[in-house]
Amino acid sequence: MTDDLVLELPFRGDGGPRRMEGDDAKRFIRSMPGLFSQLAFRDVVIQGPVPSGGVVAEYRSDGITRAGRSYPNSYVAFFELRDGRIAVWREYFDPNVVAAAFPPA
Repeated sequence: MTDDLVLELPFRGDGGPRRMEGDDAKRFIRSMPGLFSQLAFRDVVIQGPVPSGGVVAEYRSDGITRAGRSYPNSYVAFFELRDGRIAVWREYFDPNVVAAAFPPA
């Protein structure tokens, strides 16, 4: 990832930011594994490069949250690359799965 990484989560529905940059984006990504006791990604399909020079990826997750809730989600992500590193990561997922796995306290 580039130092100025932009992470966009347009379907994020928990009230958190839908766009993060730089250290905030990297911190968010690094925090994700801590939310799960198990998390695996499967059915990964890479499409690209697309005309913009980016890459599109489709994938699924199977996970169990630290609270013991199931987390089966599906994703489509668009990656813009710079010098072989991810500069923009835009990820679409099912926000209903997130809400069920991480209900408000």
